[in-house]
Amino acid sequence: MTPSPMLQGEGLAISFGGLRAVQELNLAVAPGQTLAIIGPNGAGKTTLFNLLAGTLRPDAGQVLLDGRDISRLGPEGRAELGLVRTFQHGRTFANLTARENLLLGAHVRRRASRAGLPGLLWELAEALFPFGALRREEARLGAETEPLVAPFGERIVPRLDRPAYSFSYANRRRIEIARALAARPRVLLLDEPTAGMNPAETLEMIHYLQELKRQGQTMVIIEHKLPLVTQVADLVLVMDEGRRIAQDLPHRIAHDPQVIAAYLGTHPVPGGTHELTPAVS
Repeated sequence: MTPSPMLQGEGLAISFGGLRAVQELNLAVAPGQTLAIIGPNGAGKTTLFNLLAGTLRPDAGQVLLDGRDISRLGPEGRAELGLVRTFQHGRTFANLTARENLLLGAHVRRRASRAGLPGLLWELAEALFPFGALRREEARLGAETEPLVAPFGERIVPRLDRPAYSFSYANRRRIEIARALAARPRVLLLDEPTAGMNPAETLEMIHYLQELKRQGQTMVIIEHKLPLVTQVADLVLVMDEGRRIAQDLPHRIAHDPQVIAAYLGTHPVPGGTHELTPAVS
């Protein structure tokens, strides 16, 4: 029996003036599945991510999380329900420490568990009497979040109490992903997680994401590096001019005639060999 999708986009569409950035696009991601979204520059990939995450409101269509329509919720409401994203250009809070950045991710989960009037009263009590319970809570959350950066070893773990601006770009990306995971997302949206990373750093991130897959994490990834797509994704969705032009298994997608034409601007030659790597690296 096929499991119900964890994340769905149904008939998503949005236009900016005369530009149709996303056109009646459907997608479905099963629990524990990793969907990679690829396409040429300007294909609408990040716009689609913004529709899924709630940064943009679609002109048509809806977004469902585990069967629940979340189309009217903003990014904060979706994050509290378990739909969490990272950004193409890494976003950490530069003046906060790496540890504090991780705790911010955990506090999304904490807020969700304390929604409503009782939660507001609890937060008021903590504001008036911050010592004791709040410190114990932060210590507990810290103990939960530190293992998320443990795979990155000496680059981050001994430096958790240093400000984020003191880290390299690649390490800030790692902190951002760990912060998203601290929210214990039901679906993790990763926008180019290896952007700006060298081949060795990219390989490390591939292993990190593969471990998340083994743990059952549901993910949607925008990525231009084909090795990550082929080694991490279960399914690949290809966009061009705001439309879904193909969806298939990773090892098949590079041979799809529409995909070849979108990337290379040519029509496939029967029996010929086409290399997509330059267009997606």
